[in-house]
Amino acid sequence: HMGQNILIGNSSTPENNHLEIFTQLKSFNSETRKLITVLSYGDSLYGKKVLSEGIRRFPNEFTAITDFLPLIEYNNILKTCSVAIMNHYRQQGIGNIYSLLLMGTKVFLNERNSMYHYLKRIGCFVYLLSEINDKNIEEKLLPLSVIEANHNKKIINAELSTDRLVGNLCSYFARNFNLVV
Repeated sequence: HMGQNILIGNSSTPENNHLEIFTQLKSFNSETRKLITVLSYGDSLYGKKVLSEGIRRFPNEFTAITDFLPLIEYNNILKTCSVAIMNHYRQQGIGNIYSLLLMGTKVFLNERNSMYHYLKRIGCFVYLLSEINDKNIEEKLLPLSVIEANHNKKIINAELSTDRLVGNLCSYFARNFNLVV
């Protein structure tokens, strides 16, 4: 159901740290896999820099989405990616990360991002961009196994369930306002 492409970042903003990802992937070379970068919203000047650098470093693999797409088309592109690299230092693109994990995508994050530590703590298979090097790049960029992907889906579904949300809100009000809901 899923393609072999690699999604890089989720917008055209410096917080995505695209160039850091490009450096980490410098030895990436593929006949069949594309590096897909979403640059359709954000800072257009920064986007142009990412675009020219991506083409320069990965002339055969790099591709950028520069137009706004209907959600269905955007999701179809995400489905072509078995790996996603989100290199934000802060918690960002959380909805995107959850969606990717629910799709069974292997997600790489930055170790400064509290989202990485949270997902690890709840038992998800998520990875650090800093783990990738020239010797292990092929292996690291393999997709998740079906078992790992299903494990992540189960955890994220449980985390996002209504019961969980209601429970969290109730305990929050009880703790902070001595209100029993």
